[in-house]
This record gives sequence, C-alpha cells and structure tokens, in this order.
Amino acid sequence: MCGIAGVIAFDQTSAGIDDEVRAATASLAHRGPGGEGVYQRERVWLGHRYLPIMDPGHGLQPMHRGDSLSLVFNGEIYNAPDLRRELEAQGHHFTTRTDTEVVLAAYQAWGTACIPRLRGMFALALADWTKHELLLARDPLGIKPLVYFDSPQLFAFASEIQALRHLRAVRDASEIDLVALDDYLRLLYIPAPRTIFQRIRKLPPGHTLTIEWQTGRRSLQRFWQPRYQPDDKRSSAEWQEATEEAIRESIRLHTAADVKVGALLSGGVDSTLVAMEMQRLGSELKTFTTGFSDQSGRDERAYALQVARALETDHHETMVPASITDLLPAAARACGEPFADSSLLCAWEVCRFAKEQVDVVLTGDGCDELFGGYPLYREWQRRSDWSTGPHSTWKRLLQPVLNRLRPLRFPALSAGDPDASLWAQCVEYGTPEFRRSLWREDRWQEAFAASAPEALQRCFADHPGLRGITRPQSCDLAVYLPGDILPKVDAASMAHSLEARTPLVDVRLAEFAATIPSSVLASGDPSNAATWVGKKPLKNWIARQMPPELTHRRKQGFTAPLEQWLVHDSSTRERLRSALESTGSPLRQWFDAGTLRSVLHSSELHRQWQMLFLAVWADEVL
Repeated sequence: MCGIAGVIAFDQTSAGIDDEVRAATASLAHRGPGGEGVYQRERVWLGHRYLPIMDPGHGLQPMHRGDSLSLVFNGEIYNAPDLRRELEAQGHHFTTRTDTEVVLAAYQAWGTACIPRLRGMFALALADWTKHELLLARDPLGIKPLVYFDSPQLFAFASEIQALRHLRAVRDASEIDLVALDDYLRLLYIPAPRTIFQRIRKLPPGHTLTIEWQTGRRSLQRFWQPRYQPDDKRSSAEWQEATEEAIRESIRLHTAADVKVGALLSGGVDSTLVAMEMQRLGSELKTFTTGFSDQSGRDERAYALQVARALETDHHETMVPASITDLLPAAARACGEPFADSSLLCAWEVCRFAKEQVDVVLTGDGCDELFGGYPLYREWQRRSDWSTGPHSTWKRLLQPVLNRLRPLRFPALSAGDPDASLWAQCVEYGTPEFRRSLWREDRWQEAFAASAPEALQRCFADHPGLRGITRPQSCDLAVYLPGDILPKVDAASMAHSLEARTPLVDVRLAEFAATIPSSVLASGDPSNAATWVGKKPLKNWIARQMPPELTHRRKQGFTAPLEQWLVHDSSTRERLRSALESTGSPLRQWFDAGTLRSVLHSSELHRQWQMLFLAVWADEVL
C-alpha cells in the first residue's frame, strides 16, 4: 500500500511544477512512511510514497521496465504469483517478488488488456514513454482512491484530494461543486465521479483514463462491471457449498504478506466469518475491536469478545474517546471532502490501535452489498411490491392520496426513474423540503434537484432488467460501497500507515455473487421484519460454527454514539453551536441562517453531525 501523485504539464512554461509535485508527494507520507521517489521525464512527473508489505525493501517506486515504461502503484494484486508464472513462461524476467514489477511486465505483454486481469485493490499511473501516454486505472470495486484535476495547461492525479491542492493551478481553481454538496446533504457522502471541487474528479471504479501528452487527447474507458445473471440450476445446498468455497479462496489470497496481519472484529457475521477463516489457516491471529463508554447499546465489544474466545484469537480492545473534538480536524483532512458517516471515527480509533501491533488488517466490509444483508433491501421490496406488484395501476392512482395520509407507508415517487426514486427514498437523509429550505435563495437553483441523485440514476439505468433485491444491491455495489464504506476504511487506515484489506470486496467474489438468485440470498415477508432474513448462506455457515446468540442477533452496524458527542460533550456541543449560529460560520456561504439555527435546536442528530463535519472540513481545508 502506498500513495501516488503526478503531473502532466501541457504548458511549456511549467516553472515550479517540480517543487509542487514533491510537496504533493511528501503530503502522502502517512500512506507510505517507508520511502519516497519522484521521477521527471519529458512533460511528466511521477511521485510515490512507499509502504512495504510484500518483499520489503525492493518495492521502491517509481519502478521502471527498461527505458519504455514507468509505474507508480498503490494497492495489492492478489493473483500476482499466477500472473508472474504466466509471464515467466512467455520469457519475462523479474528481479523482485513485488506485484509492482508484475504489473509492469503484464502491461508490456498485454497492453491495457492487462488491467481487467488484475485481481486486487489498486490505483495506478503508468507512463508509456514510447506512446507518450499516461494510463490511470482504478480497481473494479473502488477499494483504492484516485482523484484527478484536468485543465488545458495541466493534468494532475493523486491518491488524495489534499495532495492535489499542493499544486497552485489546483488551488486557483477550487470552486465548490454545489451539486456535489447537495449530494452530501442527501447521502452523507459524495459519489463518483464528483468531488466537492468542480475541477477535481474521482476516477470511477473499474475505469481507465488515458492521456496522450503530446496531443492532449483523453480517453475514459470502463473495463469492468458486474453481470447479474442468476443461475437457477443449483440447489440451495449447492449454492451454500459454492459460496463458502469462494469466500475461503478470497480470504486465503488476502492474507498473503511479509509483515504481521490481523483482523478487525465487531462480533457481527461478516467480521466473524473473516476471522474464523483466518484462524483456520493456521497462525495465531490478533483481533482488534473498539467500543464506547456510553450506555446506548451501540457498544459491540462484548459480542466481539465472545467471538474471540470462541476462535481463541489474541484479542485487543480500545475505546473511542468520549470527546471527539480533537479527532475531527485530522479526520476531515484525511477525507479531503465532506464525509458524514459518523462511524469514521470508530474506524479511525481501531486502526490507530491496531497499527501498534500489526501492519495489515482484514475487515468484513462489503458482505452486505454482495450477499444481500442490509435491512433496507427488505424495505425496498416492501415499497417496490406496493408500487409495481399486483394491481399496481390502481395503487398508483391512490398513491398521492395515501401519501398525504401516511407518507412513510406510501411514499410519493418524485421525478425521474421510478426505481431510482424509490431507492433514493430508502437511503436519503432528510426530505427535499428540508434541503430546499436549507439552501440560500441565491444558491438553491444551481444545487437542488428533486429527482434521485445522478449517481443512483446512472446505476439503475445500467441495470434496467434486474428484479428483487438485486436492483438495490447493484446500486450499493456501484455507489454506496465505493462512495462511503471503502473511503471510510481507506482514510482511517492510511492515516495511520495501516493497510486494510477487504476480502469480501473482491472482483471474482463479486462476479460469483452476481450469479446467486435473490431467493437464495434472502427470504421472508418484506412487510414483516421478524420473518425477513438476508445474507442467508453466510448466516447458515456461521450458525454451524458459532453460538446462536451471535448468529441470529439483529444487524447493528458500526454506529457512533451521536447523542453523547453532540449533546453531552460540552466542547463538541460548543463547536456545533458555532457552526450553526455564528455569523462567521463557513456554512453561511451556502445555507440559510434561520434553517441552520433550527437544526441546532432540533433532535436530528445525524443532520447536526453532517453540519458539524462540513464546518470542520471547511475550516481545515478551504
């Protein structure tokens, strides 16, 4: 795992670029404290920070292949040994055991066709000096971040937004993207390809971007997306066996390292499954969890301890501080843009704690998206059955009336794709009426949209024929997972120079999961939460190994004690009051003062947290 940055200067007058690229690269030292390299040739600069995981001492970058190729690479390629053997059979020679050298040789052998063959997490920039091209690529599921700035004079890329802002051209073009800010109000995060800045974009997962620096030609290409083709020929028992084998293989590949590897453990099904399989592989396993001092029932340390005892792991616990005022500025800088998933601070603390003993951790993230575990999928089914099920015509005629009488039970569909709108109602925070009242009168027309967010609409348009919970699953895999879950893990772990691996977010596992029928993954009455069960193959698997109180307890998620932080902690409460009531608050440049004050005096803790993080981010970054 590493940090990367670089520049193409199209303008011949590129004075100061070298110093700026070096500053951008140095700012990524937390991603790679093991060394730094900057290489300049023609109009191109490549910068790299090194975190030694595989073949330590031999992975310094930029790495070159003869005089024709240079690469900076962030990530891990888990099928690198297989690719290496194939390339050696073709006559390629290697001087290290690194996957970086395998990527270079693969490109030399197969060109851009090598990118879909890489199984792992990666963000890379490869300069082909013969073709005068720079190739950027991001892994299929968006595990590793890659952002870029594009102008007629300069193209720049980096692992983090804040690294790009070391370039003067980027700082001079830092207009806020108000549509992205409205997405943040709706989803708590900003989906790709937008960022909070108009001129900075995220390379979408599963895409390459090629820039030809002599002509200025750009080419954005998608190289992967899941194909949802349910296979009804297998029995439930056959699917159970195949699912377990697929997950075992992914976990086995993800444990390969030349440094100490541990696991984050919450006591839920997903992290328990990962720890269970890691322990089965042999060596003593260190597990890590975090909790809170409040009495809200969110603390999962007791469940994690039960799992650790059952698996006989070397288990360690830490606590999130009761006051998080001091954590917020660093977390906001690490994210680079507004990000209001409050569990970020929980991940932040457990990663900091784990780094004291290990260099790599495996997590259970991604299992709900791939295998249908979120309770919201039941809600989707319930609402979808109402809108599109039997007698849907008269239901739609009655819907406006029923919406006024019982808006939560019979929600109205807004403009745009009805399915995208329906899912937006399931996942959005707040209402369109609130967002409209929040925006200042001179801002709302540029930012506000009544239809579903663009990212959700694109996802539903990409998979129009899907049925059942596969529709929202496909959207979560394309939008929520790379927009919220994975950036949270990346920011929290990389801030502490810890490599976090997600074996349940694996391209081959995702391709396999896309063939499992919805009926195998979930069953029960969508209108009755007590009977609806998601993620069935995994729960069946865990049930054979672990105590029933761990297997069948209600899904909780890694939630934070917002009441403790925002109501009972005086320092955080005062910071929140300043953000929402002070005339000098950065929020006033976008939002209505009266509506901001109403948020402070409401009981909407998630909205308060969202405004607080936005204000802290603006103070730290803008």
